[in-house]
Amino acid sequence: MAQPRMQLAVDQSVFLSENPFLVTDEDPGSSALEVAVRPRLDWQVGHATALEVEGAARVRRYQRRYGDFVTGRVDATVRHRDSEYLSLRGILRYARELPTDALTGSLDAALDTRSVRETRSARAVAEWSPDAVTMVNAGVGAMRTRYPGSLLLQTADAYDFSIDASKRLSARTRIGLQGQVSVSKSDELGSRAAKSIQLTARRKLSETWRADVGAGVEWAGTPQQPGGGNGRERPRFTGLGTLCNESVRFLLCLSAALRSEVSALTGLRREWTLGADADLRLSEYGTLSLTGDYRKASGGPTPIDLFRLSAAYEHRLSQRISLTGGVDYLRRSAADSGRIGAAIAHVTLTFRGLRP
Repeated sequence: MAQPRMQLAVDQSVFLSENPFLVTDEDPGSSALEVAVRPRLDWQVGHATALEVEGAARVRRYQRRYGDFVTGRVDATVRHRDSEYLSLRGILRYARELPTDALTGSLDAALDTRSVRETRSARAVAEWSPDAVTMVNAGVGAMRTRYPGSLLLQTADAYDFSIDASKRLSARTRIGLQGQVSVSKSDELGSRAAKSIQLTARRKLSETWRADVGAGVEWAGTPQQPGGGNGRERPRFTGLGTLCNESVRFLLCLSAALRSEVSALTGLRREWTLGADADLRLSEYGTLSLTGDYRKASGGPTPIDLFRLSAAYEHRLSQRISLTGGVDYLRRSAADSGRIGAAIAHVTLTFRGLRP
């Protein structure tokens, strides 16, 4: 049994924004100071079992208007390789976030940007390889989302089960079939269920390029009516796709998806998502990162869309110390507030420690 490996990073950040919470108030600008502690534990518990725990605790103080916030997250993962044919994985997660910090993670952030979002989730995954070319993945998960203090957004529970079977046709191509059932429950909305089935494919286009696509049919019911039962379900298209380039100095990933997602306002909401991530290693010490995300509700009583564009440059001052500077542009559009956008400039000094 190997000794646990501990890592610790401490961030000190300064933020400056003309409208950090994307509100409609007059004179909403403010600066903020934040200190974050980010520990990590890697432990090879046995010859076939490993434990990974990663977390962050953040304290942020706005200089005017908004006050202090304590946020953070904890991710714990246990991996067990039973044999060359079977691997198991269990994941526990807790996160307490400001909606604008994870703006494109959920469309609910556009409805109450001053609330704090808490999520708790658990997931178990099994990966089985009955032969050299076949892979079967099965997963089951549960998640609770809360918005303490929000008068608009309510607590929502979500459960899902998925199974994915794929077969390698050649050294570059794999095809498969994926099925998923998701259920969302809340006190006021009752329950909604979404079921989908997709054909999937992965293709290695070159030494650095790969593509993943999926296309299929989804059935999602309307909110549960008094007396029980979901409303009418009708088949709709669902799909996703990613295109990635991974090389020593350059990483680029483009993604798109159309599917139903859990919402604290409507239970389930059909959403479009688009994403782009790029990392360019300019030198031994410097890395440039660009990220873009877009999320939009398709239909529903409250049309919403969110957009985030980020650019950052990280420079390593030494083996343990790095300095990062960047600018984010956030925009939200909702029926009650119209379109609101704001830029956030930030500078972060990071110290990393290591104890074997």
